[in-house]
Amino acid sequence: MAVTLLYFFSILSDTPPNDLVIVAEGIEREEELNFLNAFKEHVLMQGFLICHPKGKDEFIRWAESWTLMASSKNLSRR
Repeated sequence: MAVTLLYFFSILSDTPPNDLVIVAEGIEREEELNFLNAFKEHVLMQGFLICHPKGKDEFIRWAESWTLMASSKNLSRR
């Protein structure tokens, strides 16, 4: 975990926010989500904790809902 945090902070501190989009993949524990929430304006997050696997129809409904929410709150990136 310490090495992961070192890489994370190095990337975040050395890169201007508009030059790089950081994607945190594989978030499966509450501790990981709580830590990354402090950086949510700079980090996109995905993982089992955020969104469980979905069938095609359920995924389409979820994606449409998320897109609408993100555009209304200006959360979408590039």
